[in-house]
Amino acid sequence: MKIRPHQVIGQIIWFVLLATSTACVNAQSVAAGEHKHGFCVSCHGINGRSFKVDYPILAGQAAPYILRQLQDFKQSRRSDPIMNTIVPMLSDEDMRDLAAFYATIEPYSSPSESDPIKAIRGKDVAERAQCVTCHLGGADLGGSELPRIQGQHRRYMMKQLKDFKAGRRANDSGVMHRIAQSMTDTDIEDLGNYFAAMRIDNR
Repeated sequence: MKIRPHQVIGQIIWFVLLATSTACVNAQSVAAGEHKHGFCVSCHGINGRSFKVDYPILAGQAAPYILRQLQDFKQSRRSDPIMNTIVPMLSDEDMRDLAAFYATIEPYSSPSESDPIKAIRGKDVAERAQCVTCHLGGADLGGSELPRIQGQHRRYMMKQLKDFKAGRRANDSGVMHRIAQSMTDTDIEDLGNYFAAMRIDNR
């Protein structure tokens, strides 16, 4: 995926302006997180409702999950060209504030269409892999460090599964690597279509 220089430059400028703010905020202040999420908007959308299919929807994800991912990016346990540039500038307080904010937003489903035939096959893949055991979280699972994936962008999910399979992503206990290795590229595509087609309230 090609990174446009203006994306990174724009985010850096926003962060510099943010860092000069004199606002005094609580460590987990939702209001502070709402203010700080401005430099995330170009990729993750306003209020975490990403319309770019290569970037995850953050709206309604559990705060512990978002915080853990930000910490993993900062400590180089997870890698992404854009996140590798932005996250090192975030303080621990910034990360807690952003996580707290995104967790309060109503969950949002990807508006992109899925292939219905692939989605049907994807349901079988999901059942074999027991994906819903960990990932079909409702809004009540606010303490989870695992992501909710129903309604997530298909392309984003497919890339993450391929990264887990190839070992390019390994910021978990190894479970996802083992599961993804058991899948073919067709399985991964079908699974992405299945969960992307699932609305948040369709459990």
